[in-house]
Amino acid sequence: MQNLIYSLPIILLISFFWKADFFKRDLYKEALSLEDWDIITYQQASHDSGIYDKYQPFLCDLHKVVKEACPDAKFYIHQTWAYEQDSQRLNTELGYEDCRDMYNDIKVSALKAAKSIDADFIIP
Repeated sequence: MQNLIYSLPIILLISFFWKADFFKRDLYKEALSLEDWDIITYQQASHDSGIYDKYQPFLCDLHKVVKEACPDAKFYIHQTWAYEQDSQRLNTELGYEDCRDMYNDIKVSALKAAKSIDADFIIP
């Protein structure tokens, strides 16, 4: 599973520093071992967060690696936001007519994602 995390479209919030080659060089292993992490959050990019298939199989693969490194941590899904009503991104790029539809899709996807890894909490 070399460079597993580098290719995933999921953000792993594990440290206060960031480098462009953080995952490519397996620095995530070092970061996971730096602290006795209490909480690790996973967040999908906001534009993909209402599409559950954009989480998988990546989230489960990522979680397996992270849980192995941090078995005592709590794992949270960070639910993103819907875009502003009548914004170009909401209407044109994503094809939503109403921000409530995007919000509902995000809510459903975040819940499914949380269940798929038996997450401890969803951050709304």
